[in-house]
Amino acid sequence: WNVSLNLNASISDISSKRGPAMAQYVWRAEEQGSPFAEAVEVIRPLEELAVLRVDGDSKSLRAGLTMNGRLAGWQSNFGVNVGRSWDENGLESGVDRARLQRAIDDGLIGALDPLGREWLLSNRSKGQSDQLSVQMSTQKGIFSLPAGDSSFSLNLNGSRYASERTQWNGDGD
Repeated sequence: WNVSLNLNASISDISSKRGPAMAQYVWRAEEQGSPFAEAVEVIRPLEELAVLRVDGDSKSLRAGLTMNGRLAGWQSNFGVNVGRSWDENGLESGVDRARLQRAIDDGLIGALDPLGREWLLSNRSKGQSDQLSVQMSTQKGIFSLPAGDSSFSLNLNGSRYASERTQWNGDGD
């Protein structure tokens, strides 16, 4: 019999920056403190030049077992593979323009008030997946013919895959 066992584990961690977070909104002429005769489009950075971030990490474990040899005159092969992986990712995609504009229009904040990271649009996701596969084959010669040996073969395969993912935004939705 030949037996082979394979094990694999991996970890990955990423973190990057995508550039400054810029707020964009309309400062209407009728709003308090506006020095303009008509509405103007304002584009400005968040406090302390906040940078948009991307982060993520993933982990996985995999194992495989293969056996082949003769069993009661049958050439047999058996294999099983199992694996599990986990990941978590985050993305800050920019400033929530609609929410910021509503807050300015409703007078909750002034057009020149400091703006922090609370105005960023962010999404997070978390997931895991599981895999299982089993393969079995067996073969045996039954009789001989002038053209060659005749054999009987039996192959069985099965697999299962399950995945779960959760996504939410910065507001917890």
